Amino acid sequence: MLSKSMNEKLNAQITWEFYSSYMYRQMASWFDANGLKILAQRFLVQANEEQLHAVKLIDYVQKAGGKLLLGEIPAPPHTYKNVVDVLQKTYEHELGVTKRIHDLMAQAEEDKDYSTRSYLQWYVDEQIEEEASFQDLLQLARLAGDNNLLQLEERVEKMMAAAPKPAAAGA
Repeated sequence: MLSKSMNEKLNAQITWEFYSSYMYRQMASWFDANGLKILAQRFLVQANEEQLHAVKLIDYVQKAGGKLLLGEIPAPPHTYKNVVDVLQKTYEHELGVTKRIHDLMAQAEEDKDYSTRSYLQWYVDEQIEEEASFQDLLQLARLAGDNNLLQLEERVEKMMAAAPKPAAAGA
């Protein structure tokens, strides 16, 4: 059984994962509107992955005897200066997600809720990959600059083709 505090924090994380999906869809639209179709595809893949994270957390809350209470999802930003700006905000967002996941782990440890702690370990590991992925993408965008965005698109397309399909949480 989930503690009240853990249940509330998991519900907040579920809403945050849906917000992340919403944000990545908005960013994908920005890339698309700016002719960067490959980056738009990359961000749609990310949006779908974030939605899957939320759905898996919902499933866990329900199986663990918790009560699902979804929160409001605010509108994400929709204007950006350039590609680097989008990717900088993305990287910062993922750093924030990592902090939230670590806070969930700390709550599980405080509650001596070993089942939830075990379940959340996948998210801890996933965040290492998320941060690295977006840090690499940000670095590539900085190297490309505004004049070499087509080369950036080609590089991202190759990276996407070579990337393994994301694993589902708790699968």
